[in-house]
Amino acid sequence: MDPLIPLFVKNEQDESFDLERESYQLAEVVGWNNLLKEVFLVLARPVRRDFWHQAASVLYWAVSDHIPLPFPFEECAARLYRSLELHPGLGRVGLDDGENLVWSILAKMKGVPYESRWNPLDEPKVAQRLQQLQEDG
Repeated sequence: MDPLIPLFVKNEQDESFDLERESYQLAEVVGWNNLLKEVFLVLARPVRRDFWHQAASVLYWAVSDHIPLPFPFEECAARLYRSLELHPGLGRVGLDDGENLVWSILAKMKGVPYESRWNPLDEPKVAQRLQQLQEDG
């Protein structure tokens, strides 16, 4: 069972629910490494696409706090971009859109300014991994 899914469901149902706080509490129990592996599994499953924005949010909080990720940058970038292809905006629009969230995650991971002209898809390993994900369906 994905320990994050109940948090994501509650977040959708309860306006006062603090997903960030609850995610940190869950990380204290299961460890950040395990929690981030679950985030990645959610992002890898199209049937979980309704939760992709929330999963990416958890990833953003971890990256913002310099928590080491259990997967390489290229894998993360390709997975996030594939999620955007399959579910534009990660299901959100406006200020909450997934494109902005994905950019924020990857810019923090790479250590580039938010306003940078850097494009993760210009990196050969990211582009190659994204192509593999696209071919896999």
